[in-house]
Amino acid sequence: MKKRILSFWLSFGMVIGIILTGLNNIKAEAVSPGNISDFSEPYKNSQYFTALKNVVLTGDQREDIVNIARSQIGYQEGLTYEDLDGSLNNWNTHPLSLSYHDGSKYSDYKGYLDSCEYNYWRWNGSSGNRFTSSFESPKPNGANYDVSRYDRAWCATFVSWCARQADIPISVLNNSTFASPLSGSMNIPYVMKGSYTPISGDIIYFGTSSVWKHVGIIESVNGKKITYIDGNGDDNVSRHTIDINDSDIKAFGIPNYNGTSVLSPIIWNNVYVSDITETSAVVKTDVTANTELLDRIGLEMWKDGENPETVASWAVDSILTYCYVTCDGSEAPSLNKNTKYNYRFYVIKKDGKYEYSSEHSFITPGGAKEPIQWINVYADNITEISAEIKTDVSADTSVISEIGLQLRKADEKSFKIVAHWPVKTILNYCYVKCDGSEAINLNPGTEYYYRFYIVKTDGKYLYSSEKSFATPCSHTYNSGSVTRNATCTEPGEKKYVCTKCGAVKTETINTLEHNYKLTVSEPTCTTAGKKSFTCSCGDSYTETIPATGHSYDLWTVTKAATTSAEGTETRTCIICDHKETRSIPKLKQTVKEETVELRYKETFLLNGINYPVDLVSSNTNVAVVEGTNKVKVVGTGSANVTATYEDGSQYIIHVNASNAWWQWVIIIILFGWIWY
Repeated sequence: MKKRILSFWLSFGMVIGIILTGLNNIKAEAVSPGNISDFSEPYKNSQYFTALKNVVLTGDQREDIVNIARSQIGYQEGLTYEDLDGSLNNWNTHPLSLSYHDGSKYSDYKGYLDSCEYNYWRWNGSSGNRFTSSFESPKPNGANYDVSRYDRAWCATFVSWCARQADIPISVLNNSTFASPLSGSMNIPYVMKGSYTPISGDIIYFGTSSVWKHVGIIESVNGKKITYIDGNGDDNVSRHTIDINDSDIKAFGIPNYNGTSVLSPIIWNNVYVSDITETSAVVKTDVTANTELLDRIGLEMWKDGENPETVASWAVDSILTYCYVTCDGSEAPSLNKNTKYNYRFYVIKKDGKYEYSSEHSFITPGGAKEPIQWINVYADNITEISAEIKTDVSADTSVISEIGLQLRKADEKSFKIVAHWPVKTILNYCYVKCDGSEAINLNPGTEYYYRFYIVKTDGKYLYSSEKSFATPCSHTYNSGSVTRNATCTEPGEKKYVCTKCGAVKTETINTLEHNYKLTVSEPTCTTAGKKSFTCSCGDSYTETIPATGHSYDLWTVTKAATTSAEGTETRTCIICDHKETRSIPKLKQTVKEETVELRYKETFLLNGINYPVDLVSSNTNVAVVEGTNKVKVVGTGSANVTATYEDGSQYIIHVNASNAWWQWVIIIILFGWIWY
């Protein structure tokens, strides 16, 4: 029996062990997303690794990459292997930081500050995850950690890391250390700012017209506000909110998550012409295309009055920048001088249908009848206080003495000259930055109109068309003023004015609580009262006060009950004198009987505080009634004396009257009958 018990417990223990082992295995497999071998030991002991493991991948790659990025918010870059847990604070006072750097916030551009888990992964991720070729190196460890190898700007690496943890293949979003959507970097479709409204999961790029500088992952878009998560923006992983038209934004990347694109088959980012001569021009377009839907892209050109004619076509690439004539090295037929040409690009879709860009035109120089042709007039690189205002022109310098730029605010009527230059045969003029000159600062948040002009040798002016732009403004508002006081029925309003540009924003002031005045109608014994609450605005409501009910004094008998009739009793309300009467039930008739032995001439008194209302003898020869409670024997024999009381009860006295012995002696001996 003992062996069976022992065998049972051994078997039971094995089963429990198998279950626990299974649970441990399940827990290990739940270390998702990512491969656990990709992470450093300090990171695996950090709160950010715990947060990463708690991310549940939904299969929606847009949602998953945002959730991965969100789990890392707060991670801080460091200096040593131990700092890979992301917890380093006050790095600029760290001994290693002081030895490597001058202690300034941006000294990491010169030294070894960008040591972080994402750069560790960049070099040491598992096959298929890590960066390849020159990025591979032996794994570091706590005892021999070459921090200089991991000191790299990591904004693009962080985006790549998030994509890999979200199980997004590199064919959708490539590993990259460069903040660029171009081929060789992240290699994703993109559109320039202003031509597309981004959505959650898109990639946001920052930079100038010629430089890609920084990158992040868009978390949400609310109206004109973009919230994004980036790495290395503030030496950590953090969340930021900016205006969709912020001047630092360069473009938006739109990966084909889950194999689908949110873009149209093609987006024409720019269609323009440059380097115009008498016989040639460079006609360009920067586009983003969904190559799965497109077959070819081409360029049509024509003179006024002619039909469009294809002059060039190309195979479709994922990222497209096409140009015609000189930029691709091909030679098109020579253009005619002093001739207007119209042009547009087109795509041929897989279904054979065509889709066109907008139409544009230019005029080749040479023998022009007009002294100047304004080919392009535009504003670029607009900030809060500056802008590059440019024109590409062709001019007959023999009749022109000067070219200049005029500028005015939208609320001003007159233009002011802000720059002027000597005339060249082929002209490209710009204002503020591009020529190195410094003009007066522009005002933030202000709309400006501008136009170029030429002064002919005869003193006459010719103007380009007027165009406009608006400078952005990172508003700084004053403390505000109340423009409408809140009442208890209407909200108020508070107005704030930007101290930089005068922009106005309003804020709603919540409605006030009602200020009720109380009026009370007191209740009575039988009628309910009322509380009336009335506000000065007219709003009101009431509450009922229940009737108090009567408050009576004690019951008073107004008619006593008898055995033959009911009685009554009454009580009175001490507040309103209301009287309430109730009946007293009839009394039950009670009879008391008693037998008394009396002698001739004796009397009998009825004892008690109440005298009977009626006292009757049934035999007055034996007993008679005297007064209200006295019975006197006047003879011998029997008599019934009945006493009736006010409550109806009766007292019956059975009187047996006889002579005493001595009375008999008198009668017999002395013949007392004479005496009697």
